[in-house]
Amino acid sequence: MKQTMTLAGILLAFTLCLESCGNSKSDSNTTIAENGQQKSSNCTWQYYKHEDDLTNNVTSLYAVIYSTNSKVIDTDGHKAKMYVELRYQLWGTNDKPSTVVSFAVTDGEKSYRFSDYQSSGFLAVFDENEVDTRWSLIDMSKDYTVLFIDNKQKVSSFVESVKKSKKAKFQVNLENAGNTTFEFDIEGLDWEFEN
Repeated sequence: MKQTMTLAGILLAFTLCLESCGNSKSDSNTTIAENGQQKSSNCTWQYYKHEDDLTNNVTSLYAVIYSTNSKVIDTDGHKAKMYVELRYQLWGTNDKPSTVVSFAVTDGEKSYRFSDYQSSGFLAVFDENEVDTRWSLIDMSKDYTVLFIDNKQKVSSFVESVKKSKKAKFQVNLENAGNTTFEFDIEGLDWEFEN
């Protein structure tokens, strides 16, 4: 059930925030970095909430951010971005609400698959610190398009690391592309939801 809800959240988040992060072909805030990667200067945390249309109760809260760089992943030539989504919601009927962190790579038309060959996770560098391997083994959706952290301790340590940092690099292993690094301006996360 978590995987289905995460995929639905990804589609929602993608639809709501893609334009604000410069994935549009007509983005005037896009610049080209020295290494030829597309970079966007307006990728910041976006916040959303979902309300039950019958009761008007808030059923989930989201924080989403897209990478500042994009990469050509396969031969179609489309440039893909990674996004990180924090979602706080009730996951089951008897559970308390909790935060899940998910990661996906998309070009706006399709989601790219993570490779499960060497691990299902990511390496992180926050600001100028050393490579952080705490999330090198995390869960993956059945279709390999979403990585997610749902372990309370790992979620808390990830959110804490993000809150203390201004920039981050996340390296993932993508099917047919290998290790791929995405950069984020993560400063200013406003997330107070405990697991």
